[in-house]
Amino acid sequence: MVRYYLFILFIGSSLGQVTDELENLYTQKGRFRIQPSNIYNSEGNWYSDNKKPYTGKLEIYSNKLKEYRVAECSISDGLKNGIFIQYSSNKEKLPGIVGLFVNNKKEGTWTRMEPDINYQNQSWEDSKLQLITSIDYRDGIKHGSTIIHRASLERYGYIHQPRKDIIFQGQYSNGEKTGEWYYSDYTKEITGMTFYWSRKQIYKNNNLIENKCREPWGKNVDCEKYEQDNLGKINLLSSLDKQVIKTKDPIIANKVVIKDDSGIDVEIDINEFVYHINNYHQSIVSIHRENGHYFSVNDKLRKMLNSLLESHN
Repeated sequence: MVRYYLFILFIGSSLGQVTDELENLYTQKGRFRIQPSNIYNSEGNWYSDNKKPYTGKLEIYSNKLKEYRVAECSISDGLKNGIFIQYSSNKEKLPGIVGLFVNNKKEGTWTRMEPDINYQNQSWEDSKLQLITSIDYRDGIKHGSTIIHRASLERYGYIHQPRKDIIFQGQYSNGEKTGEWYYSDYTKEITGMTFYWSRKQIYKNNNLIENKCREPWGKNVDCEKYEQDNLGKINLLSSLDKQVIKTKDPIIANKVVIKDDSGIDVEIDINEFVYHINNYHQSIVSIHRENGHYFSVNDKLRKMLNSLLESHN
């Protein structure tokens, strides 16, 4: 039987809420430490302990891996100015990120590289394929082309020739979706094509005006049925997609029972729960609160949720 693979992909936060990678690392003080150690962040600006705006190089190091530099960025008069680099680390499970800050705002093309762990269900450490995400910014706002593709790695972590297995391509204008957006939920091995779109969306002023879906070999399908049949499996790019795909009828929603951090049984809709975790808890470890219950979001929980998701879809 011919198998096809559909992937879940998340690359940041929702429209209008651009992730600040440096501040995200700074807030995880249990995992990372900052150098110089007397620098602190307040409302997006950086200061020395004498409360003066800091100028100089700022570096982030791992607390677990001795002398391992996680990230670096230049600060000028308290503002991020210059190239930001976050170094890829399998042990820390950190993606590689590079981009330019100008007066605390993202500018130009920002690129993110991380293992494609969903391809053939490989682990972060074992994955030989990388997801390469490029997003253009202007004055801190998404503006220009956005593209995601896979690439293989040579020895020592260098990027090899891209496989041109494109997952997504689209564009923004002043932070708004515009023009044609194409998604590929199938691998190159299935379609035999450099890029085969399975979902096409056309936007004007951030409004969806046309939506088309198709399976391999050009078979057109109803988009609502396509999304329902593949709920939790299709590419949902959280930094690009604002809509949440839900089941039509709550009566047939996939209800399961899991335990919260106190050992109390909690009934959840597995599809909606996993969607939320993947979109809003992208840090390796975090806490999710729902209806008075707390859940520690870590690799153990994600593995359990993925197992439940597979058994209910």
